[in-house]
Amino acid sequence: QIIPLDEYVMVRRLPSIDFIQLDTEGEELNILKGAAISIARFKPTLAISIYHKSEDLWTLPRIIKSIRPDYKFAMRQYGLDIRFGSFKDNVAFRKFTSENHLPPLAFSPGECVLFAK
Repeated sequence: QIIPLDEYVMVRRLPSIDFIQLDTEGEELNILKGAAISIARFKPTLAISIYHKSEDLWTLPRIIKSIRPDYKFAMRQYGLDIRFGSFKDNVAFRKFTSENHLPPLAFSPGECVLFAK
């Protein structure tokens, strides 16, 4: 069963929330809306993925500021360089890149995270 964070905080009578991390495959906005009262009350540090939907880059900071105008933001992009990941040893991946005339080492933009404090 899924319930909004605000409801969970109320039912459990939590005295505070210090940190919220969201990587929910595009549902970040809905979750923020369901946590608005708790965010306004406790001002937890936030770490939120903002790469699932193109509009998240603008929408999520705007929503957070509407809940708590005193948040400050930073963003970080976490890239994936396959030279250091498991792809380099993956036979199927090497075959795919070879058959499609792709360079053996490629860069993926990875994910982008919005931090708010």
